Amino acid sequence: MTIQQLTPGFQGHIRIEDSQHRGLYQKDCATTQEVKDFVNANGGSKIGYGLTEMLVMPLRTDNLKDFATDLFLPTFFHFALKVENVVLRALASIVAIVVDVATVLIRLVATPIRFYYNTQYPEPVHPLVSLLGQNPTSKQALEEGTVILICKMRQTNLSPTRNEQGHQVQEAQKTLITMTSYIALRKLPGGVKEEISAEKESSKLLVVDGLITTDTYHKESLSQAQLGF
Repeated sequence: MTIQQLTPGFQGHIRIEDSQHRGLYQKDCATTQEVKDFVNANGGSKIGYGLTEMLVMPLRTDNLKDFATDLFLPTFFHFALKVENVVLRALASIVAIVVDVATVLIRLVATPIRFYYNTQYPEPVHPLVSLLGQNPTSKQALEEGTVILICKMRQTNLSPTRNEQGHQVQEAQKTLITMTSYIALRKLPGGVKEEISAEKESSKLLVVDGLITTDTYHKESLSQAQLGF
């Protein structure tokens, strides 16, 4: 790496991906505040439906596939199949099927009420839905109802200094903060598994004769409070 490859100042980047990590939207940001404003305006995740709600009524009525799932086997698909351990998943599946069969009549009776409610009181549209709706490749992600928001904020500072031999060199302080957030674009049974994670990478580089060598490197995880969003 050479000195020409270091860009002093701030560089921000926002990227939205689907569950297969295919890019749906990206945006460069000039300041930290611009990144924060975007996240605060668009990064909220819809709260999911709980187990009790799923047992008493079919929650999604906008398409036949989701309606059938929520009507006949809601706990099997939305809870049991999400258990990671194979043995526990098998046990959970048996229990879920029994519970779903035992409560299906309740959901059948509640179906007309749910259809009426969803028609008269539609769920508010997530701001990212309008943004991603302009991209034809976003169709699958919008149907699934989940996306991944990735924000990167890089700060690079260059300053003159001297090395151990007393030679004039340049010192570069680099900080990279990466935030990953899993966002539910609409209310989903069980909600999303993970909401937000962030990590900070800090490195000090010495520039000698135009060439860069790494002096120190540190990586740590950040909480949402430390992130300041």
